[in-house]
Amino acid sequence: MKLTKSCNKTAPIVLFFFCLTAQAESLLSPLNSAEKRRVIQYARSVLEATVSTCGAADAKICGRDARTTTPQVNSAAISSGIFVTLVKSNQVRGCYGTLFPDGRDLYASIHEFVVAAATADFRHPPVRASELKDIVIVISFIGAIEPVSNISEIDPKTDGLLLRSGGHAAVLLPGEARTASWQIKEAKRQAGLQANENAELYRIHTATLYER
Repeated sequence: MKLTKSCNKTAPIVLFFFCLTAQAESLLSPLNSAEKRRVIQYARSVLEATVSTCGAADAKICGRDARTTTPQVNSAAISSGIFVTLVKSNQVRGCYGTLFPDGRDLYASIHEFVVAAATADFRHPPVRASELKDIVIVISFIGAIEPVSNISEIDPKTDGLLLRSGGHAAVLLPGEARTASWQIKEAKRQAGLQANENAELYRIHTATLYER
């Protein structure tokens, strides 16, 4: 996971729900229910345009130039880091985003991160058109990031983890790990650290939109 920073077919029926921690509750307050739905629908349209209109080998170029209609919402009011995660069979299929706001329009960020999650996550091959029906899109809005002294202070179901040591870092978002012990083990692996190396731990509060 990076610390950064059209097919003519009937669109799938898209449902959504969102979950909030108390610390992240205000992140999505600028968006009403209809606008939240449009955020997810836009992400789906970008994913479809990226994957369906070209082969995997050309997915980056296709996604960059994909023609999608940007919804008119109060996107300027959103000021947070964003991650887009593609989930298939309860496993992460691709993920890309940034912990901190980069000053861009909400939809410009979502477009870039959907394309990158589908084509540029080094842990996974590019998403294939045959997989689209099985992929669920998750958009995480990053709230407070606070240091913790022990991994037991983080609930992997509701809290993200930022792990840092020197120039090494990794992020796991809520739901990527089932247990705290696996969460820290996997974060160290992704950061290129040995299991016994010390690292700084941070709890990440998020507000999340899930496609269903």
